[in-house]
Amino acid sequence: MSPQLRTLVAAALASAIGGGVVVYSYRDAATTFVDLQNAGIGTDCNNRLIVCSERVNPVLRNRLADAGTPLPAQRKYARIVRQAFNCANPDGGVRELIVPGFERFSATNDETTIPEPTRCIDRPCADFPNFCGNGPKNVALMSGAPDCVRAPVGNVTCRRDEHDGGSRFFGEMNVFPVGDAVGAGCEGVDCAVMFGDNPDTSL
Repeated sequence: MSPQLRTLVAAALASAIGGGVVVYSYRDAATTFVDLQNAGIGTDCNNRLIVCSERVNPVLRNRLADAGTPLPAQRKYARIVRQAFNCANPDGGVRELIVPGFERFSATNDETTIPEPTRCIDRPCADFPNFCGNGPKNVALMSGAPDCVRAPVGNVTCRRDEHDGGSRFFGEMNVFPVGDAVGAGCEGVDCAVMFGDNPDTSL
């Protein structure tokens, strides 16, 4: 990214996500999306998407509702699609993404946490038509199969592949990778919750 942009952003995900990508967002509360635009984010960087499994805070929940995809009140985790900008790295090496949609992390965003880098992927805009270019406040729920599943209460047909030719019932409400799911009735969910959250209700 340009020197002007670099002065306005800081690493939001300190570790590189898959594929050697480092994610940046606002450096401080004084930075705005307009500042990033004035520094060349629309001309020096290409549109891109980032998809993260996130803990949903009140600001994000309201944005999802405004976008027409409200979450049930008890659900605290979701895979979120956000606008990102893929910026050329003059030093070579890892690619750099700026994600203005990661709000300034302060007391104004109650319960906000930065997503785990290992639970984020960057995707081309073609994977989510008509999404890119709509600004930093544009968010959406990721469609498609979730990363994990579980057997709902009362279901005994959702089973986990043992990779030895057999499968077993893994227990009601116990989460396991979607790639291990066999049988019927498995419920798609996120893979983990933060300490203090009840996975039975939060996922």
